[in-house]
Amino acid sequence: MESLNSATKEIQEIKNAAAATEKGTASLRKENDHLKAEVDKLVCRNIRLEAQSRRSNFRVYGVRDSPHETPAETEQVLRNVLLQQLQIPEEDVNNMSFERVHRISNTRAVNQTNKSKSPRPIIAKASFYQDKEQIFSYVRSLPKGSKIGVASDFPKEIADMHKKLYPILKAAKAQKKKAFFNVDKLIIDGQVYRGKETKDLPLYGKVMVHD
Repeated sequence: MESLNSATKEIQEIKNAAAATEKGTASLRKENDHLKAEVDKLVCRNIRLEAQSRRSNFRVYGVRDSPHETPAETEQVLRNVLLQQLQIPEEDVNNMSFERVHRISNTRAVNQTNKSKSPRPIIAKASFYQDKEQIFSYVRSLPKGSKIGVASDFPKEIADMHKKLYPILKAAKAQKKKAFFNVDKLIIDGQVYRGKETKDLPLYGKVMVHD
């Protein structure tokens, strides 16, 4: 009988210890979740600040370049594109000011079929955000089938979201829907896209949310 009581007591002690351990584990899990949420907030805040610092930046793709092109020459190439390809009035182009214009280094892509090299993209920072807005308002003037493209310069995390969701955006436009990227979100007919593709994008729709 004494042996049975001892065993029962020992079992109860084990149960109590297990309960305490489970309680401690739950507490640690909760604390871990809280820390992860705080880290995610900091990551989003850093990306948001970087995006804001690039607000006046934009990239131009598909413009022929030369290996030893200087920044001054690149700026003149850019102005020619704005004038001739986007058809922005000459007076407006001449009045635009850029803090810097240059080619993006080490981005020459080799086409595996013909070994040709695509032009290095141009990256520019407009001195005034209004000039960037005006440039983007003329993008529709590019002829159909043009190899030239104009896009905002986003941090890698946001650019990767756009790359993954671009097929969705393209398909929506093919269906005559109004679709566009609003920084870290894809908007289709006024609604934030929440399809299965976004499940693999943990920061989707969270970057531009202020704390």
